[in-house]
Amino acid sequence: MPFRRPTIDPNVNVRSPANARLAKSLPRAPDLTTIMNMNHMNLTHNYRRMTSRNIATSIEPKPTATDIGNRCRHTLDKLLNLQSLATSATTVQSLATSATAIILLLMLCGLGLAQDRVYPKRDTMASGKLVEITPTAVRINVRSKDQTYDMADVRKISFDGEPNALDRVRESTLLGQYEQALDEVKKISTDDIENPLIKQDIDFYRYYCTGKLALAGKEDKTTAIKGLLAVASANPRTHHLYELSDLLGQLALAVGQPDQALRYFNVLLSAGSPDIKAAGVYRLGLVELAQGKAEEAKVRFQQLAGATSASPEMGRLKSLAEVGLAICEQVLGNTEQALQKLDGLVQQYDSTDQ
Repeated sequence: MPFRRPTIDPNVNVRSPANARLAKSLPRAPDLTTIMNMNHMNLTHNYRRMTSRNIATSIEPKPTATDIGNRCRHTLDKLLNLQSLATSATTVQSLATSATAIILLLMLCGLGLAQDRVYPKRDTMASGKLVEITPTAVRINVRSKDQTYDMADVRKISFDGEPNALDRVRESTLLGQYEQALDEVKKISTDDIENPLIKQDIDFYRYYCTGKLALAGKEDKTTAIKGLLAVASANPRTHHLYELSDLLGQLALAVGQPDQALRYFNVLLSAGSPDIKAAGVYRLGLVELAQGKAEEAKVRFQQLAGATSASPEMGRLKSLAEVGLAICEQVLGNTEQALQKLDGLVQQYDSTDQ
């Protein structure tokens, strides 16, 4: 006769002896201790904890305790495999997300940091690829479109792949901190640098700062002149042409070579910027004064004093031209006129220029 699984009669009191015996014979879900023991197997894998409800609903009652244990282990293995697959999928997804983030970061770095940059004096920085750079203008391609800036309106230019210290040197130089800039630029090695524009800037700032300090008596003038001439000779179309010419002229005048100074200062007159041209006029007037040509110098200073430009640099040069006129009057023997002009300048200007 086939075995028939006993069932509890719902019409009989559940507390009857017969139903009680049947209830005891039926398998039960694992108790709390059993669940904790099974969870202990998963601690090193960080899998989901199982609850008594999970276990109870994932197994089917069997006539024997051995069958119940086997089914529990089988179900648990399935759950572990499923959880492992889910964890692996999550890990792969996380790795893919991380890889995507790294690629995007590299792309951003390629688009932003590793590019040439032009910093206008009164506009936002332009980042891209330099197309052309001359003494008068710089052209840079930004997102497939060329942008051109007058060099007179550019504060500084940095280059793709340059040492970080080089831009600190530029900033210190712009702030007039020549000793700090010189100390910094001397530490920059050019051995592994291939871009000639970067090498040019390193040499330029080294000897430019040396020249500025030489005018103040803190460095050797001859060393500065030789260094600046080497930069100009190697880079005849350098974007630093007018800065080089101006400083070379001042150094030549300082070492008693006014004819050389005239040659350098005349370069400034070829600039497109009115301010740079005005600086050339003023410098030429100083050279003519040093040569004893007061009348010629007076013409230069008068030309500059009557200029109409209202830029801050032009205002500074015009005040210096007024001082030059007073000196010319003194040299020409017009002492009273020279004193009157100087008295007027003291009241009108803050004498901060030398």
